[in-house]
Amino acid sequence: MGDGGHIFKDVTLGFPSRENLENLRKSGKEDFTGVTIGNNFVLRPGTIIYSDVTIGDNF
Repeated sequence: MGDGGHIFKDVTLGFPSRENLENLRKSGKEDFTGVTIGNNFVLRPGTIIYSDVTIGDNF
């Protein structure tokens, strides 16, 4: 995450998609790719950003 961001309560970041969860279960791995967020962002309550997502600046 970049600078100048604000995350409100009840935000979920890096939640794995169904496909990723199934692949993790099958492989026995516990790690998965997270989220990349640029500068100057606001994530409001209820926001869900799944894993493997890249968001640029001023979001």
